[in-house]
Amino acid sequence: MKVQIFVSHPDVNNSVTQQFFKSTLALAEADVEITVLDEELHSSQQFNVADHQEKILAADHVILQFPLYWYLSPYSLKKWQDDVFTNRFINELKKVNRLKSKSLSLVINTGQPQKDFQPGKKSQFSLNEILRPYQVFANELGFDYLTPFIVYQFAYLNEQEQYHLLVDYLIHVELINPSFVDKGQYLLNKVKQTIELDANIQLQAVVDTLEEQLTDYKDLREALDEVKDNEE
Repeated sequence: MKVQIFVSHPDVNNSVTQQFFKSTLALAEADVEITVLDEELHSSQQFNVADHQEKILAADHVILQFPLYWYLSPYSLKKWQDDVFTNRFINELKKVNRLKSKSLSLVINTGQPQKDFQPGKKSQFSLNEILRPYQVFANELGFDYLTPFIVYQFAYLNEQEQYHLLVDYLIHVELINPSFVDKGQYLLNKVKQTIELDANIQLQAVVDTLEEQLTDYKDLREALDEVKDNEE
């Protein structure tokens, strides 16, 4: 699968969150390409529109990754949308997506806690409501819009929480609408790869437990499906 990530951030090299994402992608198995929009703007003052259009057409999964500033994206992402999505390209992209829909998702980080994004709290709105324009954007172009991946207050995450975030981010990038079994199998494969690089008895025990749990879950799903079929 080809994944194209467009990063919008005015100082990506000094962003702890963005550098965490970048280092995590070194573990990805999919063909992942990262394009930092601000770096291109700083160097040439404009986007290579044709190049960006080709990247979008070549991708199976397009990710827009940015911090939330005053409930909006940074300037570079809005300019990118205005410059790259010409009328001609929009029509071409719609035709492509009618044949086989590409996926579009957001990876958002914010310094506010999750509890702020709800009625009666600081923002008064959920993040899904705040991000609705991107869903409209995706729908208009024929993309399958995936559930946004949101990171709240990265600076306050402990080591274990960062590890969970690493795994969840990889799953979001590499799997499209994964089931529980898909996620479990993905994690299992990653642990197996780790063991191949560095034999570890404790990790092997984790693999054995995960394989047993996945088998039990699959057996349970098959039994439930059989009961459902009999009821119908």
